[in-house]
Amino acid sequence: MTERRTIDKLETDPSKAEEIAFIEEVAESVPDNSYLKMLFTKQFMNWLREQIRNDFYPNLYEFWQQDVSDIENLHLEISRLKFQVEDTNKVLAVKSKALSDLQEVFNTAQEAAGRNYDKLYYQLEDAEKIVENLKGEIINLKAKLYDMMVAKEN
Repeated sequence: MTERRTIDKLETDPSKAEEIAFIEEVAESVPDNSYLKMLFTKQFMNWLREQIRNDFYPNLYEFWQQDVSDIENLHLEISRLKFQVEDTNKVLAVKSKALSDLQEVFNTAQEAAGRNYDKLYYQLEDAEKIVENLKGEIINLKAKLYDMMVAKEN
């Protein structure tokens, strides 16, 4: 059987120190093998002392409700962010595909330009040879014309 302790009732308008002493006495009076002992943990008692010292009402239900509300808001924010990430991933996939397609078009155009360059280069070389040959023919024709003009004069 557990030992019974009597705790004096707090007087009206107790000081902070009296309230802290009272709650400490209550916590000490709770047997170790009880559910209530789990409530009066070292962390909880430190929190209660701080609340009382700082003129905050230690309303556990309000704190719990605020935490629940914060958690719900965080879940909503996480859901919203998940949708944003999914949407962003979809956009990235589309843009990545478009980039890949553009890269392929660019590579094809670059290869074609390279082939066209080679073809045009060889055509230019051929044209230069033709021009050189034609220049030679023109010189020969001018020489023949000169010879014909000189022969006609004589």
